[in-house]
Amino acid sequence: MEVTFDNRGNVLNAKLHTTVDDTVIYTLETTYGFRGRRTTVLKDCNPAPGRSATVGTINWREKIIEVNGMKKKVGDVKKRKGNYFRNARFWQWGSERKEYEIKYKNDEWRATSVEGDEPSIDRNHKKEKENSKVKATTEAIDEPSRTQLAESSIPASDLSVLSNDGSTTLDSEKSSNSHEGEQEQMEGLVGHFQVPFRPHLFTKSKPPVLKLSRVALLEDEVFLILVFIYSEAKRQDRTNTSVSSEG
Repeated sequence: MEVTFDNRGNVLNAKLHTTVDDTVIYTLETTYGFRGRRTTVLKDCNPAPGRSATVGTINWREKIIEVNGMKKKVGDVKKRKGNYFRNARFWQWGSERKEYEIKYKNDEWRATSVEGDEPSIDRNHKKEKENSKVKATTEAIDEPSRTQLAESSIPASDLSVLSNDGSTTLDSEKSSNSHEGEQEQMEGLVGHFQVPFRPHLFTKSKPPVLKLSRVALLEDEVFLILVFIYSEAKRQDRTNTSVSSEG
C-alpha cells in the first residue's frame, strides 16, 4: 500500500489517497482544546459491513492508542533500547505480534521488523561487518582489469560504464529498483513515512507519502499508521520547541 497525504505539512488532518488511482481510503481528523491536541481519529472510508468506520485513535492527553476498539497505553506498546550514544525506539502492539524498530533519518520514518531475541543494535552491527567482508571479497575477485578490457572488443569509450559484473550502467539502472526492494525485504523493512516538509525556493514541497509492505498490511496496518503519525507529530513538537527557544 502506498498513499499520499493531501494536507502536506499537517499530517493530523488529512485524506490519504492511494497512488494507484487517487482513491481516498483513510481520513485523519484531530480535535484541539485549550491545552493543545485532544484526539486524532483514523477512519476507514470503506469499512466492512457492520464494522465501525473508526479504526484507530490517539488520545494525546491520556497517552492512549486505540486499534479496532482495543485501547492500550503508549508506555505499554512503546519502549527504548540502547545506550547513551544510540537510543532506539521499538513499538509492539502485543506479545503475540511483531516488534518494530522506528527510525527517523533524511526526512523519512522507517519501520523495521525485529526478529528473534537478538537486540537490533547488535544485529545491525553484525550485518555491517558481514557486508564489509563480502564487499571486500567480491571486489578482490570480480574487479576486471583494464588490460583485459582493453584486449577485448569493447570500445575504450565504453569502459567507464561497465560495472564489476561486466554489465553496463543502463543494465544496472534497470535492476536498481528490484534490488532495492529485495534489500529492504532482507533487512525486514516493512514501512516508510516520507515527510519532506523543508521549504524550497523554486519548487513546491512534496506531500507526505506512506508505504506499507504486504506483511505490515496483514498484521499491523492500523497500528503502524498510528505509530508513524504519533512519531511525526512528536518530532514536529520538538522541532517547533527548538525553533521557539532559539528565537
